[in-house]
Amino acid sequence: MGSDYELIVYAVESLAQLRSYLDMLPISRRIDGLIIMSLPLTNGDAERIRDNHLQTILIEYNHPFFSSIEIDNENGGRLAAEYLLKKGYRRMAFIGEAGEPPYSLHPSTYRLAGFRQILSEAGTALTEEYIGLNPLDMWRVIKQTHQFLDLPKPPEAIFACSDIQAAGVLKATRERGLKIPDDLAVLGFDNIDLADYMELTTIDQALDESGRTSVELLMARMADPERPLQNIKLQLSVIERSTV
Repeated sequence: MGSDYELIVYAVESLAQLRSYLDMLPISRRIDGLIIMSLPLTNGDAERIRDNHLQTILIEYNHPFFSSIEIDNENGGRLAAEYLLKKGYRRMAFIGEAGEPPYSLHPSTYRLAGFRQILSEAGTALTEEYIGLNPLDMWRVIKQTHQFLDLPKPPEAIFACSDIQAAGVLKATRERGLKIPDDLAVLGFDNIDLADYMELTTIDQALDESGRTSVELLMARMADPERPLQNIKLQLSVIERSTV
């Protein structure tokens, strides 16, 4: 999309930093619009942005003041379980995130809930020994995978909450000399570029479409601030490759 606007990216690593950016808005008139990704807003935050007449689009969160783009993370977990069950797997494990920053969203929690729900309904309970929640660190994911594989009844399939974590699972299986998916099936989530390179079966959450649509929404609202707010739900789908 061609335009005269310049994109500036701010990384937020603490609640204090988020507040600092919001406090800066009234005195900085160089910003024409905001796209806020994976950060929940308090009503006070939202009112401050609105009072400064700054057109804003939210990604992965919604608030009645702004247009937003979301996926259903719980449904993503259900989709993962349904897909693995359909493939014939019954003993499964889940690797997700723990210790996420308090100011960020926690999609791992919702994906686990959906995954657990479908397995329970299918009579295949996901017990605690098959759930691994760790900070997003490759070494911890590899260690967790080895712990799963050391169980008396190791999982037949692992659903990783992100493609990055799935990469750690694949590395651990290579260290064991296991064949994918004959000895262990691996399902990721996100469908980042690396997933295609790894031939990883994953759940696509349309990351490119999310970014493109958010810019289109923002540009439209800057051109016409009175246009109705929109809440867009992006559809999830399984991208089949060679790890399941």
